[in-house]
This record gives sequence, structure tokens and C-alpha cells, in this order.
Amino acid sequence: MTSLAPRAPVRSEPMEQTIHRLETFVSRMERRYECASDVMYAEIKAGRIRETAEVSRWLGEYRVLGELRQFTENGPETGSTSKTTRTSTTDVCARSTKKGSSKKTT
Repeated sequence: MTSLAPRAPVRSEPMEQTIHRLETFVSRMERRYECASDVMYAEIKAGRIRETAEVSRWLGEYRVLGELRQFTENGPETGSTSKTTRTSTTDVCARSTKKGSSKKTT
């Protein structure tokens, strides 16, 4: 029996290139939503902002970026960590804290 869905091509790239690609994506999303990734995560977790598919992808890529940075700094023996790659005490999402709101600009 054959599969009806085409397979996605597998891309292999150096880790540094992957990290750069993820940094670019995360940075673009932070500018688009005018919000730091760690703050957006906290706002969603607290239920003040609704998570969309786009935001879910952003935060997933942010988490992977943190894990790759940890891996390149400490090697494979340390495993994954729950620490974020940056800390922020300033709430730069102040304009988007109403539940169900999301800011999009083009």
C-alpha cells in the first residue's frame, strides 16, 4: 500500500546554520509582536494571551534554539535544560496582555 501524502524533504545543515536560521526567525517574531519570547511564553502560560498556531511555532522554535545553544556550549552529556536563553524582567508585551488578543503587523 502506498502513502497518499508526499514526504517532506529532509534537510541537513550545520548546527551553526540551524542556530542562525532559528535566531533570525525568533528575532523576526519578537519584532512582529513587539514582545520578547520569554515574556510571550509567560503571558500565554498565565492565560493573558491566546496561543495561535503562529505563536506556537515561534515559541517551539525559541525552545529548540535554547536547547541547541545549550548543546553547543556544554556538549551532549548535559542533556536538555528548562532554562531560557535570555532573561527579561521588563514586560514588553504590555500592549497585548488582554486575553485573546494578538498583535500582528506586516
